[in-house]
Amino acid sequence: MSGWGQIGAILRKDLIRELRTRDMLVSMALFALLAMVIFHWAFTVRGDTDLTYFTGGMLWVTFVFAMLLGLNRSFAQEKDEHCLDGLLLCPVDRVTIFLAKTVGNLVFLLIIQAVAVPVFVLFFVEGGFLEGLPAFLAVLLLADLGICALGTLLATISMNTRSRDLLLPILFLPLIVPLLVAATSATTLVLADGAGGARDRRPPAVHARVRRRVPGRRLGHLRLRHRRVSVKKLVSAPALFLWAGAFLIVGLLLAFWWAPVDASAMGFSQKIFYYHAPIAETSLVGFGVAFAAAVMYLRTQDLKWDRLGYVSVRLGLLFAVLVMFTGMIWGKSSWGVWWAWEPRLTTFLLVCFLYAAYFVLRSVVEEEQRRATYAAVFAVIAFIDVPITWFATRLIPEGLHPVVFKAGDTGMEGSMFASFMISMIGMTLLLAALIRHGWQIELLKDRVADLKSTLGG
Repeated sequence: MSGWGQIGAILRKDLIRELRTRDMLVSMALFALLAMVIFHWAFTVRGDTDLTYFTGGMLWVTFVFAMLLGLNRSFAQEKDEHCLDGLLLCPVDRVTIFLAKTVGNLVFLLIIQAVAVPVFVLFFVEGGFLEGLPAFLAVLLLADLGICALGTLLATISMNTRSRDLLLPILFLPLIVPLLVAATSATTLVLADGAGGARDRRPPAVHARVRRRVPGRRLGHLRLRHRRVSVKKLVSAPALFLWAGAFLIVGLLLAFWWAPVDASAMGFSQKIFYYHAPIAETSLVGFGVAFAAAVMYLRTQDLKWDRLGYVSVRLGLLFAVLVMFTGMIWGKSSWGVWWAWEPRLTTFLLVCFLYAAYFVLRSVVEEEQRRATYAAVFAVIAFIDVPITWFATRLIPEGLHPVVFKAGDTGMEGSMFASFMISMIGMTLLLAALIRHGWQIELLKDRVADLKSTLGG
């Protein structure tokens, strides 16, 4: 049987089973309809409420949570009835099984939408819907494909863990946010029938750029005497801690006593930038190391790479939390708000949620190799949000968060840039020292566990 024939056979099996019981479809449909009724009464307390720019969000929140409910029920039945065990014993490629499951979930979601969308139009859309119907259907199908593919992958991962009903939403919701934002925006524009856009409620942009041209100086070549230097000692954890401490102290002194006070509205509070920005960049570097370690583990199945990824995610998340706190302090002192839902802040918060879910995933999988594999796959998927966070302020520059670095322009004068770079080097060295130290501890723990098992045997 060809690959397409195998996909069709698995899909037919899922459809027949569901049409016999109809448990999943009925529960998903009831949830979607109840959610729309609740949204209707919640948003129409006042008769003059304009729901035009809430419709996309309400629609996709309903579909995403209905899909979560269906995934949990579907894979719980597969697990309890040992259906997947039977499929894995068959001479069928696992990619084929994944594609068949994804198509099956897509069919179920489309059936629910065929029932829910007319009710939604009746409750919330006022005329003009048929004109934008082709565009609406295109958005619906593309977003459904993304939701079903990601949901099927994560449901497969969480199926063999403890607390699978709890784990799937924790893994799924942070990862689906970029797709959900795009689908919500496109649906809202279609349903608004080309409206000019919602009123901009974001605070005015604050441009924190102080620029003065400073003539560059060419550094002469440094000549070092030929000596045998132990590179291993220079990059050991104690040496890295010493280098990091030296750079961070020098950077702190230069930032407060050499770099000038920012001439913009931020004033002296801008001094926190010399540590806030390096901490932010270092946290993203930590997640990058975890991504590389995950790829290496998936290629080699060597647990040392899993240990490196675990340590890197732990430190990256620690630095990310520090970024959130220092950013809130800076925002309150400079702009008068602790938090604003603007692109860079929102995407960075999603990064924190994603990598917090990484530890939840590890805690509910008992078998070591399976835990390492699941964690590596999730680390690769979660890393997608890291470049999105980096480019958020460049692709969508409006908002509180300033864009300092641009192509060919540092946005700072010489003394400010030098102070920042020294702090950046110190923070990167600190991350490297902490990763090296933590990795060595994890490897020692593995050696101790092996010795205990050997002596116990």
